Amino acid sequence: MILLALAGCLDRLLESPYVLAPGLGEARSVTARADGRLVIATSTGVYAVDGEGRAERLEEAPADAVAADPNRTYVLRAGRVTWPGGGLDTPGAVDVLAGYGELVVLYPDAYEHIDVATGARTRLRLGERDDARAIALGPDESYLVVTPDSVYRTVSTGGLRPVVTDLVDARAAAMDGKGRLYVAHGDPEELWRVDPGGLSSVARWLGDPRDLQFGVGGLLPLENTYVANGMGTLDYVRPPP
Repeated sequence: MILLALAGCLDRLLESPYVLAPGLGEARSVTARADGRLVIATSTGVYAVDGEGRAERLEEAPADAVAADPNRTYVLRAGRVTWPGGGLDTPGAVDVLAGYGELVVLYPDAYEHIDVATGARTRLRLGERDDARAIALGPDESYLVVTPDSVYRTVSTGGLRPVVTDLVDARAAAMDGKGRLYVAHGDPEELWRVDPGGLSSVARWLGDPRDLQFGVGGLLPLENTYVANGMGTLDYVRPPP
């Protein structure tokens, strides 16, 4: 029995993500920044983490989500998105994303395109869904919307197109450089790749995953998936080729 228990512990150790940066508080969101670091929104502030795991606290106030483009970093906290020199009220927002030349704010039942230069805002409904929890870049200038049981692709005129369904407590999704979709879901939570034949498990024992982000190169390899873990760490996984 002892040998079986030890084998189980070893399996869990080998299949678990690696910890890049501990002691962050409840990590809620992760994004890549132009300076080659990852930015994390946590219950203890906003941090920038480099490829060696060094964490610099940028802001002390708790944050709900972060996003970055080549020019600025956006922070969502308490229904407001801020960036250096600006900000907008976004009551009820649950996630933010910077991509395709615009800021996108996600709500449980809609998403909003925002031109931060002009303040122009366009809001699109998510069809019948009112439980969206995360948004990520999708193929062909679309966005991926995560709900507890599905990942959808946005349609330019509004509404959603299902990509993968029948999930369990889905938390986050991300696409790698080859256009392959990964999703964190399950009980317990695992990292899965969406293949033509179905879902393939990539890593187990994720703990409390809140967000996914692929690396930016250098000491943060493009092949690595970085996981904002609500248990207080920034972790990483190297999916198989």
